[in-house]
Amino acid sequence: MQNADEAPDCCIPLSRSAAKRPGTILALPDEDPLTLALAPPIDETPEQRQAREAEEAEAKRVSDEIDEQIRREKENEKKKKKPVKLLLLGASS
Repeated sequence: MQNADEAPDCCIPLSRSAAKRPGTILALPDEDPLTLALAPPIDETPEQRQAREAEEAEAKRVSDEIDEQIRREKENEKKKKKPVKLLLLGASS
């Protein structure tokens, strides 16, 4: 039988010290901690979900816009003519 302070056998705490704190999120051994950190709250209301999804959509739009701008800048750099460097050898008179 387990103490109340111990994590269930199926789960592992996200950190060693977290196992003793109440309200600690426990991860299944095969789950990525980053995925758990980015997951929506369990008690999220429909209004909160809608607001979160709208914020995520706006952040994605801005990110895509930045990516497109970077792609265009790289494309423009490739189109520019590179300076030609000449090395002149020989004696000067």
